[in-house]
Amino acid sequence: MNPAPGPQRRFVSLGTKLAAVTSIVLVLISAVLFVELSAREHAKLIAAKTGAAFMVTQLLGTELRAALDFGDTADIAAQLDHLHTNADIVAAAVWSNTADTPTAQWTTGGGPANIAPARDQRDGASVSSEWLVATETVVNRGGIPVARLTVTFSLRPENEAFQASRRHLFLISGGLAIFTAALLGLLARRYVISPLRRLSDEATSLANGKKSSRVDVTSDDEIGDLTRAFNVMGAAVVARQEQLQGEMDLAQRIQTAILPRSLEVPGLDVAAAMLPAAEVGGDYYDVLPVVDGCWIGMGDVAGHGLDAGLIMLMMQSVVAGLVRRDPGAPPSDVLCVLNEVLFDNVRNRLKREDHATLTLFRYDRSGRVVFAGAHEDILVFRADGGACEVISTPGTWVGARRDIRRGTVDTMLQLRPGDIMLLYTDGVTELRNAAGEELGIDGLTALLERLHTKSTALIKSEILEALGAWSGAPDDDITLLVARYTG
Repeated sequence: MNPAPGPQRRFVSLGTKLAAVTSIVLVLISAVLFVELSAREHAKLIAAKTGAAFMVTQLLGTELRAALDFGDTADIAAQLDHLHTNADIVAAAVWSNTADTPTAQWTTGGGPANIAPARDQRDGASVSSEWLVATETVVNRGGIPVARLTVTFSLRPENEAFQASRRHLFLISGGLAIFTAALLGLLARRYVISPLRRLSDEATSLANGKKSSRVDVTSDDEIGDLTRAFNVMGAAVVARQEQLQGEMDLAQRIQTAILPRSLEVPGLDVAAAMLPAAEVGGDYYDVLPVVDGCWIGMGDVAGHGLDAGLIMLMMQSVVAGLVRRDPGAPPSDVLCVLNEVLFDNVRNRLKREDHATLTLFRYDRSGRVVFAGAHEDILVFRADGGACEVISTPGTWVGARRDIRRGTVDTMLQLRPGDIMLLYTDGVTELRNAAGEELGIDGLTALLERLHTKSTALIKSEILEALGAWSGAPDDDITLLVARYTG
């Protein structure tokens, strides 16, 4: 089982995302509240100033009534001069209804110029960013309008008060937003982030084979429901894994049990080994002794695992049955019947597209070997020549087509005393080292030529050791069969 990947390093964690979203929402809410409250505060200040301005202009208009009735310009100017005592007033003027120039006026150095109100302008106040201009119509004792009065007030005190109030409000709203975001972040970390992190850690442990993975339920909300569901799922996964492992162990025991127990063959010194890359391999080899010789099979089902192991068992059973029925049959006939059985079982019953490479050998005591089928090249170390001979296996795969008779032929190989025949699967020659280089047929040939003087058992063992040193952990099944003809 490959270990499950641990928690990935994230550029932005869920906690950071929640904190960012919360902060943005709170900032937006605080901004809206800040603008609204600031506008209301400013409106209150202006309203208060407007009320005060109305009172001043109405009182002044009453005081100017007598002076206007008598046309006393000096008294009018004196009444306006009394406004200097109010620091908020920066300008004042009185216009007669019959004149375009003011009867009396004054303005401070920093105040605006007095402007005559339009004839149709109503009494009231007009407000700009810096000034408030109050306009009042003065009437005589008979109620007839005789003049217009304008008094200009500075809004500097209100603006300064507004700025101070806005800074204070900004600090309060900003501090409240930061506090709320921090509080929500802590709550999210405690009630959301931490439970999810525990679930993630336990899920990783479960994937890595920890059977006791379980998370305590600490809440009755959706996180608690998720935790309970995880615990139920974990128990089901462990139960299923144990069941599957039991089935794999059974399949492995069955596969191991059908390997040949005895490799004693008249005239042949045989040693063999099979190392599955998974729990159940797809490699096949068998040695079936018959009168005055034996049958040898070497093959490889495409892929490995339970399905490949099942097809390998089919191959072994069919070959064993056919050989026992007719030990002297040509290997091509046995191979063709086997192909028909595999094609029907794999393609029609299992509904799979698998196939296998397979070569069947019929050996007799004279050293004559007849073989048929397509598999890896045969290596034969010739004792009299002191070098290896590479013999190809003409033929076709089994299980891929219903009828392979046209492509299946019998080929004869003669062994002489001292010759060594090496059979193997592609897991040997396709083995790669750390640099990505394959061992290849040349590497295997060099190993056999170096070890030919040793016993077949030692040749097998030392080749396996060399394969381990070449690659370490193989990713495909490895099968070897070494046979020396003794004559």
